Amino acid sequence: KLTDILAYQTHGSWSWVTQASWNADGAILYAVTHRNDGSSSPEESTHFDLDVFFIGEKSRRTLREDVGMFAYPSFSPQYAGGSNLAYLQASFPQQSETSPYRLVVMDIDGSNEKEIFPREGAEGMLPQVVQWQPVGSNSAQKLIAVVYLGNIWLVDVNAGTLQQITGDGLTERITWK
Repeated sequence: KLTDILAYQTHGSWSWVTQASWNADGAILYAVTHRNDGSSSPEESTHFDLDVFFIGEKSRRTLREDVGMFAYPSFSPQYAGGSNLAYLQASFPQQSETSPYRLVVMDIDGSNEKEIFPREGAEGMLPQVVQWQPVGSNSAQKLIAVVYLGNIWLVDVNAGTLQQITGDGLTERITWK
């Protein structure tokens, strides 16, 4: 057992479940955790953090505080240039249930963090699991596919370029294999 996850009181007919992503060899787990804010009702805390768990060491540390309840960490495949972690950052972390989100990428140790989508000043995106480009394609790029305003967009992690793929506004989710 690595940790206990604090339940979140939604006051609704749904429940919050932590999101997690393993690295390729299963030695590291990234997960969204619900933090006790010290109040008399910890289950109502609006603080959600991005934590990293080191399985062999049975330890953990917080990479980022207040990312939002729907941060959906996503560990990249092992590319030639190394791996990355993508997650969604709530624009309004204390209202993360309804907040728009922004896509953030960083090195697996938490360094070199950069917000990459959508562009500064643009409307945020809905919570979702982002899709990394599968390893083995004939590209030197590290691409992430996202759904934004009902369309598929490809984001080049290294170059920072964006490419809109669809334009009908009807896409709800992506699976990239």
